[in-house]
Amino acid sequence: GLSSGCSNASHALTFGSIITYVGMVQQIFDDVFKRPGLMPTVFALCAGAMAAGSFANAKIVERLGMRFVSQSGLLLFIGAAGLHTLVAALGYEHLWTFLLVQGLTMAGIGFMAANFGAMAMETMGEVAGVAASVQGFISTVGGALIAGWIGDHYNGSTFPLAAGTALCGLAAFVCVLF
Repeated sequence: GLSSGCSNASHALTFGSIITYVGMVQQIFDDVFKRPGLMPTVFALCAGAMAAGSFANAKIVERLGMRFVSQSGLLLFIGAAGLHTLVAALGYEHLWTFLLVQGLTMAGIGFMAANFGAMAMETMGEVAGVAASVQGFISTVGGALIAGWIGDHYNGSTFPLAAGTALCGLAAFVCVLF
C-alpha cells in the first residue's frame, strides 16, 4: 500500500545518503581537509554514531513506538544535514564540524533505518520474506541512483554531500507526511 511505498522510498532516500557519504568521504579528506590519514578514524567515529543511534533505537522503540522514533530520527537527520549545508555554504567547514554534523546525521539514520524497514513490512504478512527482498532491491538500486546523482555534483567541497543529504531528508519527510 501507500504506507509501505512511502516507507520504502524513505528508506531508499536515507540509504542513498549513506552510499553518497561512503563514495565521497575519501575525496573529501583528500581535497577538502588535506588529511587523508584521518579518514578511517573519522569514518569509524561517524559509523559509531550510527551504531549508537541504532542501539538507542532498540532500547526506546518499544516504549515510544517506531513511528515516533523514526520521525524524530528523520528530524535529527534533516536538522544535522541542514546545519551541515549551511556550514559548508558559508565556507566554515572544518574537520571537527564535519565530524560533528556528519556524526549527528548518521545517528539520525540509526533511529530511522530499522523502523522504516519494519513499517514497510507491516502489511505484508505471509509474503514478508519476498517483500523484504524487494525492499532491499528498491533501497539498494534507488540509493545507488541517488548517490550517483549527488556524487556527480562533487565540486571539491563538502557542500554537495551536505545539500544532497538534506534534500534526501526533506524528500523522505514528504513521504512520511503521506
